[in-house]
Amino acid sequence: MYRHLLQLAVPSLLALVLAVPAQAGPGVWTSSGPEGGTIFEIAVDPAQPATVFLGAQSAVHKSTDTGLTWTTLNVAPYAAVLNRLRMSPHDGDLLLVTNFWQIFRSTDGGSNWSALAGGLPVPGGFSELAFDPTTPGRVWASGSAGFWQSLDDGDTWTQLPATGLTSMPLHVVADPHVPGRLLGSYGEELFRSTDAGATWTAATGLPGSGYYINGAFAFTSTPGMVLVGTQGSIFRSVDGGASFSLLAAVDLPQVGAIRRIQAHPSDPSVWWIATNVGLARTNDGGMSYSVVGQGIRPVAGGSYDNGVNALFVRPDDVNTLYAGADFTGFYVTHDGGTSWSRRNTGLRQAAIRALAVHPTQPLWVFAGYGDAFDTPSDGLFRSIDRGGSWFSASPSLEASGLRTILVDPNTTSSPFSTTLYAAGYGQPLFSMSGTVRDGNAGVFKSSDGGATWSTIDNGIPFQTSAGYKRSYFNIARTVVADPSSGGAPAGTGPLQTLYLSGSGSISYDYNTGVPTVNAARIYKSTTPAATGQRPTTACRFPCMTPSPIKATR
Repeated sequence: MYRHLLQLAVPSLLALVLAVPAQAGPGVWTSSGPEGGTIFEIAVDPAQPATVFLGAQSAVHKSTDTGLTWTTLNVAPYAAVLNRLRMSPHDGDLLLVTNFWQIFRSTDGGSNWSALAGGLPVPGGFSELAFDPTTPGRVWASGSAGFWQSLDDGDTWTQLPATGLTSMPLHVVADPHVPGRLLGSYGEELFRSTDAGATWTAATGLPGSGYYINGAFAFTSTPGMVLVGTQGSIFRSVDGGASFSLLAAVDLPQVGAIRRIQAHPSDPSVWWIATNVGLARTNDGGMSYSVVGQGIRPVAGGSYDNGVNALFVRPDDVNTLYAGADFTGFYVTHDGGTSWSRRNTGLRQAAIRALAVHPTQPLWVFAGYGDAFDTPSDGLFRSIDRGGSWFSASPSLEASGLRTILVDPNTTSSPFSTTLYAAGYGQPLFSMSGTVRDGNAGVFKSSDGGATWSTIDNGIPFQTSAGYKRSYFNIARTVVADPSSGGAPAGTGPLQTLYLSGSGSISYDYNTGVPTVNAARIYKSTTPAATGQRPTTACRFPCMTPSPIKATR
């Protein structure tokens, strides 16, 4: 939950600008992308499964053609940082959204929205919404304002005592088999209510401290059977969530943090787990798992999959799945996960934090993706029509995110041979199969206008104690070139001296307090065109070449 809040808050304002269309005209800002971004929620009309709603960082998007095209819905003015999107299981036109402070409702499939009051406090601080699948009209809202219930789809609300809760649940799920039975989680704790939220008791048998549950729990098609995922293991209840026992650890080399469990609509031995490193499925009640998320990745992801936040399985065709991914948008598979198609046309949620225009060919515009954490992103988008359309620029750019883009002015006679530098960060990437791609220091070079890239980080320190590389430099924030450092002929060639600034790193001895500088804040390179490039292939252990980059004071 807190990770999601961080992801939402940092890029939300820029993502909101990119998401909301505007009328073109003098002195008016417009946007045509880039497309993609992080998807947190998926809601599908049960009567029309091609109608899909997405809850993203700062907007709700709707598609009526299974994601081939998207339109952005105008939920409310200033409704940035949306938290929950819920659809009534009884009416596909009835939607609720909360932005922490207020709840908004649409009764016409997202065309129109209104803020709900009906006894609710405003601002309210609501972080969760849940419809009752067994009782039309009943819906719950939970957050810092307490635990509330409506019996008329949100027209009026009553606060419930919620006796027994230590904190208001951040995630709530209603039992599809038993009216009024709820499960709610907050961090490491899971609670159960059998009286529609009036009173709660803590579930037993879960590991507790250090084992975060968040939204990774689900009722199955078997009445009374509930699944919980935490720290790479699955726990099962057969008494409706009152007590749990360890079922099995997920038998994959790398599991990551389990974010969601999606139960099969009719087979209780089949479910999917969505984690921060991919998507997996079990067909035998959790005894074994297979990776089914290969292909939920950007062009620059290589063989590494994105984390998955939201998953929907079509009840009428369980081989058709919809996935909402970290940083790269919406995906669909029709073969159970063997292959995925990325469908982002009109889905303008990409958080951009770096821009550059080619000085002699202004049709070319570069946009750097920002704030991807330990997961693949597009890294860099390129437009060749002044931002009218965009595409992911290069599969060889090992950037998780970018903060700055530099065009070498001495190389701009042709956009195809222009030298570009980009700086940001390249986090280690992990796959469910167990492979690890080393992290890098977040400084990159292209000599062909962004078509291909190399990482030029030799000389910048790394930590390697975990068996793979993670940069001590953390985030490279600015790269600049000395304009007088042109190479041959006669100083008009590519610039040779670069300065790189970043977060740097200092650690302190636990006993003495003596500081150790792990990485400086500014580095200098005088030969960025000659050496300092490291292989762009995956490697499990450090792979370094002699370094031309040095710290400056």
